[in-house]
Amino acid sequence: MMASIVRLNAQRLSDRLDAVYYHPLFLDNEDRLKSSSIKISRLKNIVKEGRRSIYFGTETLENDDVPNNWIPFLTADDFWENGFFVNLNSCRRVSPKFAEQYPKGQLRGNELLVKVKGPNQITAYNEMPPENRVLVSGTIWGALVKKEQVDPHYLVSVLSCPYAVIARSRLRTNLNV
Repeated sequence: MMASIVRLNAQRLSDRLDAVYYHPLFLDNEDRLKSSSIKISRLKNIVKEGRRSIYFGTETLENDDVPNNWIPFLTADDFWENGFFVNLNSCRRVSPKFAEQYPKGQLRGNELLVKVKGPNQITAYNEMPPENRVLVSGTIWGALVKKEQVDPHYLVSVLSCPYAVIARSRLRTNLNV
């Protein structure tokens, strides 16, 4: 594997910690965005109430192997690749007793969902509050979208584009979480 070196003007260095950001492809894209009429916002300015649930002793069972009263446990396996469909019936379930211990882990309406642990970072959007309780896995970071500032479906599209891989990898490494 060969290393590459990129020379930068010191003024280009910002508060970013991830070296991958400084790849010429990403710098060129940032220059194009800055010279366009597109409004640029940081993710933290267009979402609110971000959260990532931490669970202890999670025991999940596959959907077919559980009693009817068990609670869906949403993981990235329940997102369609395009981010515009979330299976709230979920592939995995947890016991009601377990779910009672973690009320803050419940899926919310208007929630942007970003897988932040492991490979294949994907994003999704859940528009409406679920009719029944659904817990969100700790592998997923969630935040409510400020709809007055951005269309949530546009946001998912942007976060799913190749240039957003750097933002997702920063979330995955917990630098932003």
